[in-house]
Amino acid sequence: MRKFLISVAFVMFGVTSAQASFVANGSFELSTVPNAPGREADMVHGATDINNWVVYSTVAGPGFPVSLLEAPFFGIVPSDGNRWLDLTGIVDAANGPFGGVRQSINLDVGNTYRVSFDIGICNGFTCANGTNVGSAVSVLARIGSTTLTATNSDSREGNRWKTFEFYYTATTATTLLSFEGSSNTATNKWYIGLDNVDVTLSPEPASFVLFGIGAAGLLAFARKRGSSR
Repeated sequence: MRKFLISVAFVMFGVTSAQASFVANGSFELSTVPNAPGREADMVHGATDINNWVVYSTVAGPGFPVSLLEAPFFGIVPSDGNRWLDLTGIVDAANGPFGGVRQSINLDVGNTYRVSFDIGICNGFTCANGTNVGSAVSVLARIGSTTLTATNSDSREGNRWKTFEFYYTATTATTLLSFEGSSNTATNKWYIGLDNVDVTLSPEPASFVLFGIGAAGLLAFARKRGSSR
């Protein structure tokens, strides 16, 4: 019985263990910008300084729509690793324009994928000299033709991250993945954080059903075997 339970545990681990990511450099750790704690590297539209990502602006024109930040940065820390993005760049305007980043990824047509990412907000005196007071910030995530507008409305003091996810079924082998600032307010215009982007294969529900049936059958067999001794 003990051997059986150990076997089931290993099978469950194999089914539920973390999937490989289809996104390269999802935490923005790799770039042509040298490491420097507290650095703010401002990126222009079309910049490719962040490995595997292209920077863009939601409106035409010059400027620095995205900033690559490195911890520790004015009381703000990333949700993963040492670097992350600010989608307000140095524009810092209420309701935009905002910055964004995009990357082409390779997927298998017909498969369903889980897209996850973290949005950062910073409230109170430690953030932007106290000018941020808890107004919500939003990010528009897009993969192929599927979109999600995700809002972090955490009003608690300090640096706050929130994870969001949605699902996409691939219709083409190469798919564009993008994230851009969507909304903020005059009282929270200095910062929209983005970090920890991930795209993984979503397990088919049928696989869990089959696993459950198989595990139940093995358990019944083990009980019958034990009772016959």
